Amino acid sequence: MKAKERGVSCLGCLVATVIVVALALGGLRVIKAYMQNAEITHVLQAMAEDAELQSASENDIRIAFARRASVAEINAIQPDDVQVSRSSGVISLSAEYSVSIPVAGNISMVLNFNPHSAQR
Repeated sequence: MKAKERGVSCLGCLVATVIVVALALGGLRVIKAYMQNAEITHVLQAMAEDAELQSASENDIRIAFARRASVAEINAIQPDDVQVSRSSGVISLSAEYSVSIPVAGNISMVLNFNPHSAQR
């Protein structure tokens, strides 16, 4: 009697490879959204610490954000999406936005972000 062979077939390797590649591509899209959020948070924190912006108007702050966002290649939010608040002469900046990532067909994953200038 012959012993039954064990191992992964060629078809099994192909299916596993397709699954790994699909997960990797999906992961890259999610990582890109989180990296953009980290960059937005960094810009908002830097602006809140900028002494020149402490006495600036909300419009000037939004213009400054537009300049910094252009340099940092931020396209997830617009300057009008930035909320400006003042407390004891110190500005606090925040924003709320969502990123929709297509998964397959009409299925999408939605990530909600709320970056702000407050230190954690």
